[in-house]
Amino acid sequence: MRPTIGLLFFLVSMIISAQSLTLSDKELRQKLDSIKAEGNLLYSYESASWHAGDLVGNNKNLAENTGSYITYQTNDNNIKTAFLNKSSNLIIAEFSFKNNQTKPIDESYKQRELNETESTLKISDQPLYHSYMIQNMR
Repeated sequence: MRPTIGLLFFLVSMIISAQSLTLSDKELRQKLDSIKAEGNLLYSYESASWHAGDLVGNNKNLAENTGSYITYQTNDNNIKTAFLNKSSNLIIAEFSFKNNQTKPIDESYKQRELNETESTLKISDQPLYHSYMIQNMR
């Protein structure tokens, strides 16, 4: 009974505090537009990761050597998904997408070192950096 009362008190206090925030129509529109833009960007990241993952999965040799991947937006507004080797110290494949296309506009299977952006995005030995390292790098 006590946890129920505590939860009810918490919910009521959240509802009351949420009611005190007022925004003008312009401020509300800006917030909503910002949320929509972020949602669209996240969709672009997920779409690029999904399609690039399918391409890697279709290549048996590449799939066996892939450890993780990083997806990010490049300076030219393309979305790039780079696949790392199992040691996570080299890029072994990369795919660039534009405008939520299902086919990459550029792909490379040349093994190389991580660039500065990729090194910044990669958090060493943390399990959540696979597709979750999706950040706007502008």
